[in-house]
Amino acid sequence: PATTYDPEILIGRTNREEFGNDLVDRSEFGFNTVYYEMRDYRLFITSNEQNTTTPTALTRCFEDLFGIYYYGNDVVEYRTPRGVDVENGTKLMDSPDVEYNINYQHNGGDRLIGPSETGLTFCNLMHTIPEFAADDFDGSWDCHLKYYMNPDPCLSDSHNIDNIINNVRWMLQHERNKGKEKVNIWVTQSDADVYCKCSKCSKIYRLWGRCATYTFLFQYLGDALKDEFPEAQIVNFAYKYTIKVPKTEISDADYANFTSDWTEKYVPPQKVNLASNCVQCICTDNACTTHAYDDPTCQNEQQYNNVEFNKNFNGWCEIYPKIYVWDYWTAYSECPAPYPMIHQIWRNYDYFARHNVVGTYILGGTKQHPNFSDLLTYLEYRLTWDMDMTWDEYSKNVNDFLRVYYGPGWKNIRRYIDELEEYDRNNERDWVKNHWDNALTPDEWREHVDHFKALFTAAEDACENATQLYRVKVTGLQIDYVIVCLAYLDYMNGDITLEEYQQISSDFYTNISDVHEKESGITPPMNWSTVPTDPGFNPEKWVYEYEG
Repeated sequence: PATTYDPEILIGRTNREEFGNDLVDRSEFGFNTVYYEMRDYRLFITSNEQNTTTPTALTRCFEDLFGIYYYGNDVVEYRTPRGVDVENGTKLMDSPDVEYNINYQHNGGDRLIGPSETGLTFCNLMHTIPEFAADDFDGSWDCHLKYYMNPDPCLSDSHNIDNIINNVRWMLQHERNKGKEKVNIWVTQSDADVYCKCSKCSKIYRLWGRCATYTFLFQYLGDALKDEFPEAQIVNFAYKYTIKVPKTEISDADYANFTSDWTEKYVPPQKVNLASNCVQCICTDNACTTHAYDDPTCQNEQQYNNVEFNKNFNGWCEIYPKIYVWDYWTAYSECPAPYPMIHQIWRNYDYFARHNVVGTYILGGTKQHPNFSDLLTYLEYRLTWDMDMTWDEYSKNVNDFLRVYYGPGWKNIRRYIDELEEYDRNNERDWVKNHWDNALTPDEWREHVDHFKALFTAAEDACENATQLYRVKVTGLQIDYVIVCLAYLDYMNGDITLEEYQQISSDFYTNISDVHEKESGITPPMNWSTVPTDPGFNPEKWVYEYEG
């Protein structure tokens, strides 16, 4: 606006506020709140300065006021001329639909859209119950490394439960001493997937179910710490063997029989009644990633069946006062293999919104992963701010990203996405076993792979610069990988010679080199050294490794 002063942009909590000047009232800010305001000749862009919320306020302000759209790192689109007049009094204060959000990619922190962690912070890493139960717990990294892959301790043993309560108390006091106003703390099972099978635990399992000892532990923790640490939230996992919800109603006769010879200090409650400081974080790695989580037609095997997953999810919602989700959107077994998740992610968030999920931990893959890692990261970020986004709104976000990221040939890539997911919808796919023939069968791939390859070739031909071409080629590696895998089957079936297969395999490696070494100033985004040097390798045995 026209003023007698030079216009200013004040970002974050400036040093002027220390002297009572240019103040911003943050009294109503939550941990996620972003804020901008045009006040006279000054544009304030700020937050409560928790984590990296202010950069999110910047991207939101630039988009709303200046038409500058940020899709990650060097991916920016200017839709409005740079000279923009902002009316005095323009103001926005907004928060995402979740109180806690981390959008995480293995080896991809510099590709994150928005904050790496927004909202409430965690004071520790996960898989902590073995160390909390240990007599030598000291809260150190070395202690964590010593225990996090150990079998889980007996959670019927009063000594272990006392240790866990006291050590969680120590950790929370430690955080309070550092000035933390509010904190989440992981109290979660080991990643070893080994649980106690002693006679006491087995007795509990038989009556309440395998996850009951963990649920009871949270009842003991919540009751012991809720008054002493009202600022803390204690977060558990529904993960691996604890995914199945325990029984919540036990008959008087069964309970009387159970307690008649129970000698431990902590007595399992007849009815689960968790304190308000307890949070359940439900992991989705055991769900089918082809169908909506509440799709009753899912026919996946029992461990990854969405009928069972939906039943457990609803059960946890009835037990815990607050629900977070640890969601997985990247391939696990074979990272170059096609893993269609664009439509699925929208279905996931529709499900989360209907189940009042208030926290998300989004676990993705390496930066510029062949399977749309940058696009998926962007979409997850958008959805955490608008979990009720309609399909049309979501689809527009997909199109906008593809157009800016891939250039004029983006419609070919959108067509590939839609067609692959249409062909895939009758399959049963899961996160853990994502092999090249998981999204489509070998016969289905033979029917469509040439068409898919042609779509990427058309997208490459339409590129206007080397950066767009590089991005198209990286994403197209998923189809090149399928071609190698099909050739391997042809060789094993005697349909082509070893020499023919070796040539196709060698061409794939050459393509990798062309994509990642001939583009000036571009570093290979993945650890391609894990690719065997022998062009006669068996791709079914190839499991990708992340850098680091």
